[in-house]
Amino acid sequence: MAQTYAGLGLYGRAQALSQEALAIEQPLLGENHRLTLSTESELAQDIRAQGHLVEAEQRLRTTLTAQQKALGPDDPDTIATMDRLGYALSNEAHHTEAEALFRQTLAAERRVFGPDDAQTMNTLNELAQTLTVQGRYAEADQIYTELIAAQRQSLGADHPATLLSMEHAAENLTEEGRYGRSGEARDEVIAAQTRVLGPDHPQTSGPRRFWLSL
Repeated sequence: MAQTYAGLGLYGRAQALSQEALAIEQPLLGENHRLTLSTESELAQDIRAQGHLVEAEQRLRTTLTAQQKALGPDDPDTIATMDRLGYALSNEAHHTEAEALFRQTLAAERRVFGPDDAQTMNTLNELAQTLTVQGRYAEADQIYTELIAAQRQSLGADHPATLLSMEHAAENLTEEGRYGRSGEARDEVIAAQTRVLGPDHPQTSGPRRFWLSL
């Protein structure tokens, strides 16, 4: 139920339910039980989503250490918490540490889930965005190229996730000052989004307004 509330953006309610679950799980199962640690990780995620970044980071660090010890570094629950911690660090503008953690997460996901798994591709996107924020546009461009190729193969060229990655890649090229290439990429993205999603879809109209303002 907590995950359902989180999926609806009701993070306060999700947090309350996770805290209730922990009050049961900790004495019944123990602090280092898989289920308890999973709930701890989800609780920290809900706290982060409400803007309490420092508390979320501290909780995620503690949970990750416990999961690595109890479950191992390549357990899916451990990997999920690693990714959440990277995202929290990125939110706090700790981009160097976030990048390192995203790279560590990505390596684990490739081993455990494979290169074409949705979570692996999501972490690739997070890594690319972190590189862009640091002004490392050429490196980000390489990651986006890898990501879009993987998404086209596994999801299809017209999948919304593929189109969103193409949009981010075009924005990265704009930030880099490669306006000719970014213009070509921009036109490709808008044409595909208009064809697939329609001209009035937020994913189409939002980028179009952004690029027209440049």
